[in-house]
Amino acid sequence: MKISIIIPTYNCGQYIKKAIDSVLDQPYQDKELIVIDGGSNDGTVDILKSYGEKIKWISEKDNGQADAINKGFKIATGEIATWLNADDYYEPNIFENISAEFKNSKEVVLVYGNCKTVSEKNIEINVPPKEITSRKMIRKGNFIYQPASFYRLETIKKVGYLDSSLNYWMEYDLFIKLLNNGKSSYIDRALANFTIRPDQKSNSKNSVAMNKELLQTSRKYGGSYFSKMFFSDLFLRLSLIFKKHA
Repeated sequence: MKISIIIPTYNCGQYIKKAIDSVLDQPYQDKELIVIDGGSNDGTVDILKSYGEKIKWISEKDNGQADAINKGFKIATGEIATWLNADDYYEPNIFENISAEFKNSKEVVLVYGNCKTVSEKNIEINVPPKEITSRKMIRKGNFIYQPASFYRLETIKKVGYLDSSLNYWMEYDLFIKLLNNGKSSYIDRALANFTIRPDQKSNSKNSVAMNKELLQTSRKYGGSYFSKMFFSDLFLRLSLIFKKHA
């Protein structure tokens, strides 16, 4: 089965080579890499040009991360697809395992595994639950680490791609839509590395906005108003208020 990897990027020239190489260095032959650049001016385009025909890429303005990824999905020709953010990278020799999980059952629409979070200080291995359904995700939030997740492309097209109105949790929304149309399969090994850096979108400065979007997405699919996520969000907001006035 062919695997298509989409890398959305904008001014991530200092990271993107590691991301690209982590795809190209996979010994799995039936793969393609598509880079969707938002019009970078930091040398990213020169890096993309240096790979010649090894990768497909476009560089133009887009309407945000989800829009860029959707462009890639629409270009992709593989049966399996995912995206890898430009500052993340894969573990070696994982694509054969991914493909095998999809081949085992046509009902599998989402394959996921463990993910390492990598910072300047340490590396932590994150292990998600082994059985995930859309119902569990609607009730309790996101359990899947996006860099370590792969999807059946025909199902992505069926559910209407990513919701481009979302800024933080487009993957959570996608996971629910996918799992409403099939099953997940878990691989008990580290598949990818998520880079922690101060200027990334998913940092503590944006925690309130992220929680709000997570709750709204859950409720869109029938999640309870007074869910565990609601009380976690309430606790966060109260703690920030107390901290501000301390």
